[in-house]
Amino acid sequence: MFHLFEHLLHGDTPPPVDELIHWGDEVSVGNPLLDNQHREMATMLNTLFHHHRHGGAAPDCGRLLRHLRDLVQVHSENEEAILARHRCPTLAEHQEAHRRIETELAALADTLPTMSRTTAELALAAAVRRIIIEHILVRDMADRDYMRE
Repeated sequence: MFHLFEHLLHGDTPPPVDELIHWGDEVSVGNPLLDNQHREMATMLNTLFHHHRHGGAAPDCGRLLRHLRDLVQVHSENEEAILARHRCPTLAEHQEAHRRIETELAALADTLPTMSRTTAELALAAAVRRIIIEHILVRDMADRDYMRE
């Protein structure tokens, strides 16, 4: 499953070793604070991917997921404040998506230690899809004009 995501995120160019998500300026929303937080979330997802791929202990993955959830919460607060200041018409959808991602990460952190390796891999892939592809690359990029300061 991760190979499919590697192809979706990197195309035909091989990804850097042990990097699921390569973050570049082409996905900038034009706000240094939010861009740095997006980059940090991608780095955390790469760390989770690396840890899981190399047989890391489930409690460590749970700890990493809780840290990612905390990063997402801080980022959500910052992004929502900026969107509100700029009167973004899709603020409510961003808020709903942020709460859904936070809830998903909290649940995943709690249940990951009990999952089989395959189930855990699918759950991590779903988190990558929801955070990176659905939220940042689709929703945030569509509203990036409301994020610039």
